[in-house]
Amino acid sequence: MGVRIAEVVNRFEQLEFYLVELEYFDDFEIVLGVLKDDSCDIVDVIEGIYSRIADCNKNGVEFNLVYHEDVGIYIYSKIQSEYHNQFIKDYIISIIPNIEKLLSV
Repeated sequence: MGVRIAEVVNRFEQLEFYLVELEYFDDFEIVLGVLKDDSCDIVDVIEGIYSRIADCNKNGVEFNLVYHEDVGIYIYSKIQSEYHNQFIKDYIISIIPNIEKLLSV
């Protein structure tokens, strides 16, 4: 079916972009690798028991890439503005082909 985006507003009224079809621990590494290859700054990665969070920056837009075993992988902008959220959405759409290429190997 391919990777696609689902937009969800969480209980804190933050817009999150879920990468549907990416549900596993190893998928986080694939997405993180694609971000790195695309010159995205990975500031820090926090490893938890049930989750992983990467603190990222692309063109001055700060966002988190999150894996949680209950929901899969999602990305959200640290600054919830129309500009930042649209940037994140467009950015995800632009890297999905690279993610799918790695998944098909």
